[in-house]
This record gives sequence, structure tokens and C-alpha cells, in this order.
Amino acid sequence: FESPFPPSAVKVALVKISITMNVRNVNLVVVAILSIATVFAETKIADVSATEFQALVAQNDGIILDVRTPDEIAQGHIGWASMLNIYDEDFERKLNLMQKDKPIYVYCRSGGRSSRAAQIMGENGFSEIYNLEGGMGAWNRANLPTIKPDTGRVKKAPGISLAEFKKQLRKNDRVLADFQTEW
Repeated sequence: FESPFPPSAVKVALVKISITMNVRNVNLVVVAILSIATVFAETKIADVSATEFQALVAQNDGIILDVRTPDEIAQGHIGWASMLNIYDEDFERKLNLMQKDKPIYVYCRSGGRSSRAAQIMGENGFSEIYNLEGGMGAWNRANLPTIKPDTGRVKKAPGISLAEFKKQLRKNDRVLADFQTEW
């Protein structure tokens, strides 16, 4: 193939194409960086006091998220809280099942784990996150309401003898048996 253009003109045209391609690549990189920065800029993460947290939760427009362990939650939690243990190996997957466009009110025992959870949420596209500064410790020191499990003795269901149980099984009715034992 022979070009009808002189070699110097072809060389100039190739240099112009190369410069244009590099400018476009730089533009694409700049656009990508700005897009990523915009996503992180749109994420609002705020550390708030216990009383601020309570006032925000009272607006009833978001999700309260307790990221403590089940043993910690059993000692008491904030009413209507969803529980998601930050130590679960599939924590992030479960977190991403939540609505990202609603405010999230997150807390733990002292504020460290919930702060980490807030960062993870921000990285995953949650738009508005409020972290309870000082966690449940601050909440309790402010004497705010906590849901505590019933520590009273579990009421026993009336027991039946083996003969009564066999009699129930012989009937044509369906039988639901709930076996309980004291350990």
C-alpha cells in the first residue's frame, strides 16, 4: 500500500492522533476520579451524641442497626434495632441487603465497631449514616430507654405422660409436639 500523501504529512497526522488519544485518556481518567469522589462526597457519616441519636431515631425515617455480638445484645438494646454482628463473615453481604437510600443509625458497645461499620456502609453506597458516639455505654449513661430481655424464670408448659402422648398420636388429628428439657 502506497500513501498518496508525503511521508512527512503521514508522520504529522499520526502524532496528532496520538496526542488526541492521550488527551482523551486523560479526560477519561479525570472523569472517573471525579465520579468516585462524588460517590464518597454524597455519603454523609456523622458521629452524634446519645441525645442527638435518640432525636434522629425518633424521626422514624431510617434503620437502627446494632452491630454488636448476640451476647452483648442479650444485655439490652435500643428499641426497634436490627441486629447484624460485625464479626459475621458475611457481614458486608448482609449489609448490602439493606436499603441504601434510608438513614442508618448504627451503634455498638463503645463506638469503635459501629464507626468501622459506618465506613463499610459508606464504601458500599449508603447515603446517610449516623454513628452513636460512645455506643451503648453513652446511651446508658444518658439514661435513655433500653429493651432488656425478660430475666424472669421461663414458664413451663404443662407436661404430659408418655401414655397421654401415645394416645394423642393414635388419633387421626395432627399432633404438634414441642419437646423441651431443662439443662
